[in-house]
Amino acid sequence: MKNWGGHFTPELGGHFELEYADNYQMQQVHGRPNHPQTQGNIERYHKTMENVVKLDNYFAPEELEAALQKFINRYNNEQYHESLNNLTPADVYFGRGEMVLKERQKIKKLQLLIAEMSAKN
Repeated sequence: MKNWGGHFTPELGGHFELEYADNYQMQQVHGRPNHPQTQGNIERYHKTMENVVKLDNYFAPEELEAALQKFINRYNNEQYHESLNNLTPADVYFGRGEMVLKERQKIKKLQLLIAEMSAKN
């Protein structure tokens, strides 16, 4: 997801397709025009990634690529997102969201029951 900036758009002199898309089997996806929320979401994601990656020094491109892969994996598979009802993006994408929420509800009920029984003793 990207904006319509000239550095990405070949018609405006950008080299994204030449430099990256072919090498990394990437495809450009544009945000909907006049819909700033979409751009805000992706910009926030990029800022989060930038802040994490800047914590270390990388002496080879492979080190940076490994750090980015680690960030992406954690962001998508391990980090809970408040906007997704405290699920991971992978839970939502693969349709596991309802199952995860039901399992959490069962655990919560069990913990409350255990706490209630402990309080009575």
